[in-house]
Amino acid sequence: MMVSQQTRLQVLDVIDRFALHCSRKEVEEASSLVHPEFFGFFREGERVDGREHFSSHLRGILDRYDDVRISFEDIVIGAEGTIVWVTATCRSRYGGDEGTSEQTARFSAVMRGTGHAWLFAMFHLSPF
Repeated sequence: MMVSQQTRLQVLDVIDRFALHCSRKEVEEASSLVHPEFFGFFREGERVDGREHFSSHLRGILDRYDDVRISFEDIVIGAEGTIVWVTATCRSRYGGDEGTSEQTARFSAVMRGTGHAWLFAMFHLSPF
């Protein structure tokens, strides 16, 4: 279904803010973009249920590294009503005492409109 320009820009803003907060290791700010009833699958294959579990899982990942860079590319957005679905390529670079690693993954997400914000309701990361 066609996505309005307004919805597209709002969704891209949420995705950009999420990447920025993760890159800055701002777990609480990144978690504020996640619906309280969120569920998702991370690269490690772990299922995450709820905003609190998401927060602790993300903190566990980000705390392992000194330098984190996350970006999303090739973003495709579909929408109907207050539901948005997104596919993208997620590129991440992690640096720390053990060196630097780079990963590329498929990213798919469902976002839910709350009337004043779009929040991630579900996402899935799977490596190429």
